[in-house]
Amino acid sequence: MSKIIPSITPLLYFVIVTVGLGWTIFDLCWKKKPEDDLFYSIIAYVALGLSAWVFLIPLFNVLHIPLHFSIFLGLAIIYPIIQTLRKKIVWKLPDIDFERINFTKILLFAIFALFLAVYLKGAFGYPYLEDDDPWGYAAGTYYISQEFTYTIPPELQPLRGDFGHYLEPYPPTMAGILAMEYQISSDMNWTLKFFNTLILSLHILFMFLLAKRILGSAGEALAASFVIAILPSSMSHFIWAHSLAMTLLYASLYLVFLTIDNKGSPLTFIVPILGIAAMMISQPFVSVIFGFMFITIIVYQGTIDLKSNGWKLNKLKNSWTIKLFIIGFLGVLFSMVFWGEQFAHYGFKGVIEGHGGGFATVSSASDNAAYVNPDYSLKQLVIAPLGSHIDQQEGFGLFVLMLVTGTLIILLKEIQTIWSKRSILPMIWFICFFLTLIKIIPLNILLHRFWSYTSLPLAMLAAKGIYMIRDLSKRKMSYALLVNAAILAVFIFVLQFKEWANIDVPSTFTITAKTIIVVLVSIEIFFGIAFVKGLKSWYTYCTIILLLTGLLLTSAYPKYIVQTSTWPFGVFWTSPQVEISGYTNMMSTLPKKTKVFSSCIGDATVLGFSMESTPYDKEIHELRNNITTKSPEEIYPVLSEKEYKYLIIETSCAKIFGVNETINFVQNLLDNPRFTIEPSMSNQNGFFVFRIS
Repeated sequence: MSKIIPSITPLLYFVIVTVGLGWTIFDLCWKKKPEDDLFYSIIAYVALGLSAWVFLIPLFNVLHIPLHFSIFLGLAIIYPIIQTLRKKIVWKLPDIDFERINFTKILLFAIFALFLAVYLKGAFGYPYLEDDDPWGYAAGTYYISQEFTYTIPPELQPLRGDFGHYLEPYPPTMAGILAMEYQISSDMNWTLKFFNTLILSLHILFMFLLAKRILGSAGEALAASFVIAILPSSMSHFIWAHSLAMTLLYASLYLVFLTIDNKGSPLTFIVPILGIAAMMISQPFVSVIFGFMFITIIVYQGTIDLKSNGWKLNKLKNSWTIKLFIIGFLGVLFSMVFWGEQFAHYGFKGVIEGHGGGFATVSSASDNAAYVNPDYSLKQLVIAPLGSHIDQQEGFGLFVLMLVTGTLIILLKEIQTIWSKRSILPMIWFICFFLTLIKIIPLNILLHRFWSYTSLPLAMLAAKGIYMIRDLSKRKMSYALLVNAAILAVFIFVLQFKEWANIDVPSTFTITAKTIIVVLVSIEIFFGIAFVKGLKSWYTYCTIILLLTGLLLTSAYPKYIVQTSTWPFGVFWTSPQVEISGYTNMMSTLPKKTKVFSSCIGDATVLGFSMESTPYDKEIHELRNNITTKSPEEIYPVLSEKEYKYLIIETSCAKIFGVNETINFVQNLLDNPRFTIEPSMSNQNGFFVFRIS
């Protein structure tokens, strides 16, 4: 546990800022709690507080207010402190009535905690940052944490590739939040892994509040949270802005529906406006997805308002359709606090090219088409493999897809009756996203990310399906037997024909699978007898147990395997075993934030292993570009003046400068008394650590 949470202070800071900002805005605009229950209200505070935090980052930057953790902390606590003193509020823990315990809240928190624990296990299962993107976030995070801004001045633009890939004109809000946490923790590796995982895990809680507003039932909302937690296609613990953006997608949609249901004054509109603005400045493509979903909400609300007003357009003046349009417009307008400045500084072409080279690199015409826009087979859609892409896991799982298919069939048969219900929205979203994923809708841009977009409505439909099956099993014995027989048949098929289904389960799991079938059949017989004797609810429990077991085996199990496996490192390493081992040893030996100069790989790697270096220092940059041509006498004054304590020579130097030049460089340092080799951290195969005296 000490490895995962070395200090409680950064976590407390995150909670205080999100809850404090959320409570402040809700109390100022609503004058009441957002939810009737305190537990759910706290989740709502976090949803709004996180959105406000994201929005304030570019606002403060434009106003030249430093992006320092203390300023955001002060803003989050000043209003609660004033209200506490003014109203003489006495803070105390709520009384717990053990005779009326709400198991929904307990189960929701358990799902969230278990999801967080699994993802933290995966994130901290290896010492390095996976792939390539997280190293870029380490450099961008460091820049903001030291300079208190994400603005890159003209003189540093030539070095932007070393540290600013995920800073302006790309939305730097994820890096901004991580930077403030890093200012407290001083451990870059831990900060990136822990808070990326924490932020994306919040979507489990936000899904509950969102699904409760759409489906209208706390039970179905809990089921939706459970399904989204186990879906392999949902979200990965990969470190990138997509984690923040997807979490804000759930939060922003919830804040919109919350405001509609509240039916308050125009002052309450600031809540969804902030949510939309934050959504627009978190990650570009997810913002487009949110825009589509928000438009469908306006269209849905328009049909409701027209129907209630006799289909007369002139009566929509004060309707929620117009209010939603205004809210959306103001949300986009608020987001111009960031985008307006970027278009002014970089121009349209500069902004587009600043996002990974523009849409040309993520379209079907690009060299990456096979990766970002693949053609998925039926088996890839149904079967969740035990090996997948780390940024976006693939596959839904057989049981959940069958469940959703059945739910859709039933809902489409009742389309006239459900059109006036919000459950029509996840149907529309799922159909559109799914058809895009399989290329029937020819979007062909970043299709592999549509797995996570499709997962949101799919989880709601699956939750509705679970309750449909529960209700069906209560009606007649024949219905219940039919449902349970179908579930058992799928079990037997999946477990007996796993080779055809491309499920690579270990032999030990095969034995367990057969045991499960025997146990489930025994349970079926036992509860069947109970049903005949009039104990129908018992048999309903059997149906739910069978269904949940199927979901766990075909969705949760593959997700657990992929998310807790050892993920690959980036492609920039020359000799990964030697270099990563050397950096890992260094990270466990030296104090955090020790200044270390990397001769060849670069500063982002040093930062990613929780040491310190300055990727935007021109002098350091120039020194690295010509390091093997410099004598120790020329190197020492530069590094000493900038307080570097260690110098590293990696295997990559031989690739960049040549083997002979690198050997001579190492020998020159060995012969100079100002550079002392550290045998405990060095490797003769190509990783040398020198202490600078």
